Amino acid sequence: MPISVRLCAMQIVVCVLMALLASAIDLRAGVGVAAGGCIAIVADIVFAMNVFAASAKDNPRRALRAFYAGEGFKILTTVTCFLIAVNFFKEQWLMVMAGYILVLLMHWPALLFDLK
Repeated sequence: MPISVRLCAMQIVVCVLMALLASAIDLRAGVGVAAGGCIAIVADIVFAMNVFAASAKDNPRRALRAFYAGEGFKILTTVTCFLIAVNFFKEQWLMVMAGYILVLLMHWPALLFDLK
């Protein structure tokens, strides 16, 4: 299984677990954590779709452009999602940020699990 798929799976698992844990305390907090986690997951999927659309073996310059475009779309997606989230989660803003950060931190363990 490619590392990008494993990373996405790890992010989804962490998002669901943290949302369930936060929901045990307060349902609105759980929804906020889930929203923040989903922002990170959607942005990473947008990035991966752009990056893996081009092959570095066939055309390295095209692959590099795809990487930069993917990063740009990822930033644009993240900013747009956060602007939407601000309107819906004014009281749970801290939970949205916590969910986003916790899911974003999954990049490092995913790399550790990839070592063989």
